[in-house]
Amino acid sequence: MEAIRELQSEGYRFTLEGDQIHYTITEGRTPDKEKVVRLFAELKEHKTEAVALLKASACPSKGQDEILDPGPDMKTIPVFSHVLNREVFISWQGENPQTILFDGVAYTIDEIAKLKEMPLTPDELRAIHQVEVAFEGSIESSQ
Repeated sequence: MEAIRELQSEGYRFTLEGDQIHYTITEGRTPDKEKVVRLFAELKEHKTEAVALLKASACPSKGQDEILDPGPDMKTIPVFSHVLNREVFISWQGENPQTILFDGVAYTIDEIAKLKEMPLTPDELRAIHQVEVAFEGSIESSQ
């Protein structure tokens, strides 16, 4: 989301508390007021996408120590989930990502492949996702 990137370049730093977005500004910065008002209006209008992107940027990739940075190569797209019956946000970095973020929750490519092999009902898939959210676990077996 370009508004977040532009606000960050103006000195704003964002944190999340649940789905509430909090921000601070770097001391000594005096951003362009008109630009900031426009960007915050865009952020408010697209809050769900902004929250998903901020969650994604704060979520470490599995098996890696780095934190995903919502820089220019972070891609986020909205997708309608028939399982959840709502719009979700899928995020990734680079051309050949090893980790995909689903509403800010990390899944490795191997985990996604294992999920595809499992004959899961929508309720079972929702349950697996809720466990992943709660415990930051990993999917090891299809049994």
